[in-house]
Amino acid sequence: MGPILLLVAVQSVQAGIFGAPRPVAPTEEELQVLEAEHVRLSEDIEQLASRQLWPAVIRRFEDLGKRGIVPGRQDLVHAAAAARALGDMLTAYERLTTAVRLEADRDLLEAISAIDNNFGHVELVAHNPKGTELTFDEMPFDPDQRMAVEAAQERVRKEGAFTGLL
Repeated sequence: MGPILLLVAVQSVQAGIFGAPRPVAPTEEELQVLEAEHVRLSEDIEQLASRQLWPAVIRRFEDLGKRGIVPGRQDLVHAAAAARALGDMLTAYERLTTAVRLEADRDLLEAISAIDNNFGHVELVAHNPKGTELTFDEMPFDPDQRMAVEAAQERVRKEGAFTGLL
């Protein structure tokens, strides 16, 4: 596992000069606890990703945010793979671009380029969402495109709308 970037959402505050809240820096002990939690969750994410348990990867990734821990590059890469496998190409794209900002490499840049070249941003809204279906004459052969279409169809069926990449 690569270096861990740890940024913490500070929750304790002190009153400033005019009574306005002012953030208090976390103690060394609090930072150590959060770093240990980040390591634990990152290891869980990596293990779940290796077993392709994508919904569990997403849940663990979301746990990082709930604890105020900024995900590291590898956390983002695994969470992007999970989103991609579940057909959420927009989320995959966003996580990959965030990972590239932390540390770019050829594989990540190629993955972003592949999404740019094969998907476009769409917004679908049904005026009468009940019973609305999203249909295609032919389903794509590409697995990523097929998963994206199926995820969009599911969202349209449930919510009557879809915003994302297809």
